[in-house]
Amino acid sequence: MNLLFLLILLLAPLRMEMGRLTILQDGKKVGTEDFTITPRKGGYLVEGHTVMTEGGQTLDLKSAMELNEALLLTSYEYKSSASTITLKVGSPTSQLETVVHGQKSGDDVRFPAEGVILDSNFFHHFAILLYRSASYTNVLTVPAFVPQELQLAPITVRSVGPNSYEIDTGNVKVKATTDKDGRLLRLAVPDAKVVVERS
Repeated sequence: MNLLFLLILLLAPLRMEMGRLTILQDGKKVGTEDFTITPRKGGYLVEGHTVMTEGGQTLDLKSAMELNEALLLTSYEYKSSASTITLKVGSPTSQLETVVHGQKSGDDVRFPAEGVILDSNFFHHFAILLYRSASYTNVLTVPAFVPQELQLAPITVRSVGPNSYEIDTGNVKVKATTDKDGRLLRLAVPDAKVVVERS
């Protein structure tokens, strides 16, 4: 049986979801993130908007991710005031384009069919990862792409109790809590003293 078909059978359809996450570092609020998950024909549109204060500057960032019915990535776009990153997933090659201060560059890349986006500026991407992991009994390991670093590395999601997960990126360990429907409630990155909570 085709793995993609099996994933579609195992994954319950996602509902429309809107949420706000409050981002805390060392106990102080440093930003907010609003996101939506919108079902549509053939899959989902996931959009995020983060406003954060970093080093005395305010960052205003937006993202848009398109997923198929199995929650597999078909396209991704990141926008800030200075740059844009766009990934169009194809087989066997995908197109990656970056625009930084008006300078455009592009390349063909091999993005794995099972790959996920974990943009370092958007915590709702962990929610998509957790929804995908719900179809696995205990452990899910997938390749994760971090657009700002142009890196692809394995990430592991492990269930550690009812509605509790540990996510290991190799560099960082993240603790996640969801409600009974799988909606993300809280993320904690103890080493970075970062906590993200649903408002």
